[in-house]
Amino acid sequence: MCPTERHSYPKNDDYARWYDEVYPELAGCGLWLRGNEINTLRKEEYNSRPFRVLFARLSTYGDVASSFTHLLLYQIACGLPEVFADLAYLPPANDAKIFDRDNIPWLLGTQTKFGPEKFSMIGFSNSVAQEIINIPKFLTSSGIPLKKSERLKNEDMPLVVLGGANSMYTTAIWGEDPLVDGVFTGTCASGVRELLKICADGRKNAKTKPEILRDLNEVPGFYLPGEPGKTSNAKTPIQDNIEPLENGIVLYDDEELGTGYLQISESCRA
Repeated sequence: MCPTERHSYPKNDDYARWYDEVYPELAGCGLWLRGNEINTLRKEEYNSRPFRVLFARLSTYGDVASSFTHLLLYQIACGLPEVFADLAYLPPANDAKIFDRDNIPWLLGTQTKFGPEKFSMIGFSNSVAQEIINIPKFLTSSGIPLKKSERLKNEDMPLVVLGGANSMYTTAIWGEDPLVDGVFTGTCASGVRELLKICADGRKNAKTKPEILRDLNEVPGFYLPGEPGKTSNAKTPIQDNIEPLENGIVLYDDEELGTGYLQISESCRA
C-alpha cells in the first residue's frame, strides 16, 4: 500500500493494527513506539486496573530515554494496584507527518496503542520551557479541546494534568481557560502517590472531574489554573526521601543499557 492510499483510522480505535502496518516507515523502524520494554505493565492488565493514566513526554523518546524521574514516576504509578500506566512521546518530525496523514492521535500509548479516550488522565511531563509549545498539537491531534471549560463538560474526556521540573513556570498557558486542568509542581514521591490515589478513588466513587480537581487541590503543590481563588492551595510540598528505582523501565536505548542510577544529592544545593 503506497502512502497516498493509506487508510484514515477513526478515533476510539485500537491502533495496534496501524502500528503493525506502518512501523517500517517510522524512525528506527518504530522502536520508540513498540512498547513491551522490560518492567512495563502488559496490555492485559488494562482491564484489571480501573484508573488509567497516560504519561506523555513533550519530547521524543530518544531525547528523554535517560530521564530518571520519568522512570520513577512510572514505577510509583504501577506500584498502585488500581492504577494502569502507559507512556506517550512526542513523535519525531517525520513520524509526526505520518501520524497526521493517517489521523493518528499524538497521545498514543506505546504499550496499549490506545488513544486518549481510553485513559482517565493525561499526565504531561514538562522538563524545559520550550516543550510547552507542543501541548496544543498533542491535544488537537487527539480530539481534545484546548479550553478547560469545554473539557470539563465532557466526563468521557480524561483529566489533563501538567507536572515536571518546569511545571512551576508554565503560567503562560494558564490564562482564564487554560490548556491544562491542573498543575502539579510537587517533586516528592508521596505527593505523586497521593495524587494518583485521589484520582483512582474519585473514579471508583463516580465523582465528576470538577469534584476530583477540588480534591486534588488539597495535595501540596497542586494548582488549579483558570479558577479565581483556587490557583494555589498555599501549601509547600514536603520533600521526602527519594525512592530507589528498583523496577525502572529498561528502554530501547543502547547508551542506557547496562547503566544504573546512584543518588548523590537531594533538593537545592544552596
